[in-house]
Amino acid sequence: MFENLEDIVPGAVRWLRQTAPAGLIIGENQDGLAFERPYKGRLGITPLELLIPLFNERNPVGHTLVVLSKFTTTEFAEALGPSQRVVFSWSLSLPSISEQYERGVAPLEARLAKAAELKRAGYRVRLRLDALAPVPQWEHELEDVVKSINEIAPEMLTVGALRAANPTALRRAATGNGRDGSIFDYITARDPGGFKYRTARTFHVQAFRRVRELLDSSIKLALCKEHETTWGAVGARWSGCHCLHGAEDPIAGGGMKM
Repeated sequence: MFENLEDIVPGAVRWLRQTAPAGLIIGENQDGLAFERPYKGRLGITPLELLIPLFNERNPVGHTLVVLSKFTTTEFAEALGPSQRVVFSWSLSLPSISEQYERGVAPLEARLAKAAELKRAGYRVRLRLDALAPVPQWEHELEDVVKSINEIAPEMLTVGALRAANPTALRRAATGNGRDGSIFDYITARDPGGFKYRTARTFHVQAFRRVRELLDSSIKLALCKEHETTWGAVGARWSGCHCLHGAEDPIAGGGMKM
């Protein structure tokens, strides 16, 4: 936690001045909701209480704030009301992966329930099903999770398979901190771009295709950190994802269109 939390305001104001619409994600390096309550208790204000008004009131271009989390601490943000400039997104896993490996976060069922609650209340909601792995009975678990996702009807579902730039180091860190490192047994290949080690390509293409078949057509499907050849193999059309604003995002440079 940072005692100079309010120093994020001038930085955010500068970021909002960029002229190309973009998405600012709170939750990739640090969970977007995990520290809302501790900050409120210690400083009397939370990161989202500082950022949401900026995105609502000082955002003429229409940038988007995306709050990615495995927690359900939304009460301070909810007091500000729904906004078209703010998206709440929950990271989900297959039930057995969540039960075995996700410790100290909100249960999978609680995340799904909170997403459904906010969607009904008029908030923009996205979901991210990540990271998939070929655990026993993964096909059945996938069907159950996607059924729940369809019932919530988020504006976007981003899916991803288990990956790591250095799985050996991550396994060592997990076991060194008393965590179960066996999840990394499922990493067996390197992606086509040589960027990360991943589950076998046959698995994650098969899993992504199955999600595409099961997912309601009204929900936009995106892939997380996948090579463009995987988009083609799955039959998914690039139109943006959690981290990129859309097909015209300058970071994508037009190279991901299919």
